[in-house]
Parts: sequence; structure tokens; C-alpha cells
Amino acid sequence: MSKNYKNYRQLKDTVTLRFLDEINFNDDDSFNIVLLKHLLNGELDDVYSNKYIDNLSEFEKKEILKISRDYIYLIFNSGDYRNYDESLDCPIDDDKDFLLYLLLDNYDFLIRLVVNNREILEELNKYKDSFDFNSFSVIETIRNNFNNDEILISSISKFIEEEKIYKLFDDNQRDVLYEYPNGVMYGLIDGNYKPYSSLEIATNIYNYVSDDDVTIEEVNDNPNLISQLSKFIHGNYFDFKNIVIDMCDEFYKVID
Repeated sequence: MSKNYKNYRQLKDTVTLRFLDEINFNDDDSFNIVLLKHLLNGELDDVYSNKYIDNLSEFEKKEILKISRDYIYLIFNSGDYRNYDESLDCPIDDDKDFLLYLLLDNYDFLIRLVVNNREILEELNKYKDSFDFNSFSVIETIRNNFNNDEILISSISKFIEEEKIYKLFDDNQRDVLYEYPNGVMYGLIDGNYKPYSSLEIATNIYNYVSDDDVTIEEVNDNPNLISQLSKFIHGNYFDFKNIVIDMCDEFYKVID
């Protein structure tokens, strides 16, 4: 999690000054609801700050924040900012300040994707109604599924680009991979997380199921092997989701 405390405090102070008459201090949620309402209608763009937009021109910053609002449903359960506390996987649900901070951290991450990795947002949009996204927000869920933001971005970006070429996994299988990515979409090499290529993912699944030892060097640039992998992945030889879950569990055993 980034530590954007300065922005957090500035937003709270600005809301208190500008919209005091809208806040019901007898309602624990009122302040956060007021802040989020005005944040999402652009009335706090002039004070919103993070490292992804601070070096942009005012015009560029406003454009990025405007685009970010087009994807805002990805950080709220059911796309509704009034459900902000239900959008977060946090056991401390009575600390409204902390929940707001977590929510703004997800918003910062959303802005990061708008600035640098917009294709990931388009990909997440396809799966917003699937797997555990109906429990918490899309951004909350996907960030929790991966070990950290860096491996999330590198893994999904690599996967999206290579799948444009290979098309090895259908939508349901991509859904499963995003839900259980650890040890499947990336591995731990010499203490560092390394994203796997689309071909590596398919090869690793094949080897795990068949107890074979086909190498990625054998598969690369070999259309026949790639075709065979594709047929295997889409065949009826195994339950795809259960195998991916097993591989994910094996990964946790190794790193524990």
C-alpha cells in the first residue's frame, strides 16, 4: 500500500472547509460519503494529489482524473460509492478513517493504471461480474489476489499482450487465472517474483497435469507444440480450475 497521507489529510481538511453544512456529525458515515460524492463529481480535482499525477500539467491531470472516474465502479461494491465500507476486505470495519484511507489507496491504484496500464482496466472490466468481485470491489479483490501491485501489473500486462498472439486461454480460464495467480501467472525465482509468459503458464499447467517436463525452450517458436498445448488446455482431460487451485496451493507451501 502506498502511504499517501498528505493527500488524505488535505482532502479531509478541504471537505471540512468547503462542505461543512452537508456533514452530519451524528452519522459515522456522513463525512466519508460527502467526501466521496464531491471527489467523484470532480469538485476535489484541484486538491487531489499522488505521485502519478503530480508532475503532469493541470490540463493533463484533469484529463487523467476525468478518465479515472469512468472506471470508478471498479473500486466500489456494486459501483456505488455509498457502499465504500463494503468494498474493502478489512476486518476493522468500525474505523471509518482507516476505511477511507484504504479506499483512497485503491483510487490511487486505479489512477496509476489509467496513467500507465489502461489495458489492465479494460481487462478487469470484462470480469467485473465474475468470481469474488461481487463480495468486494474489483480493484480490492484483484490486489488481494496478487502478492503485490508490481507483480500484478507485470503479470497481467505480459499475459494480455501475449494472449493477443497465442489465444491459449478462454474468458472463463482467464477468470480463474486472475483469481488464483500465485505460482501460476508468476513464480518466485531467486527471491524475486517473475511473471510467466502465456506459453509458460500453459506449459506449466500441462507439465503439472501430465507429470511431464516439457521446457519453454521446446515450446517457443514451435507451432505444432503450441497447437497441442492449446488443445490440451481446452480439452476434457482435467478440471482447469481445480488444477490451478492446486498449483496455487503448492506455491504457498514452497514460500511458507
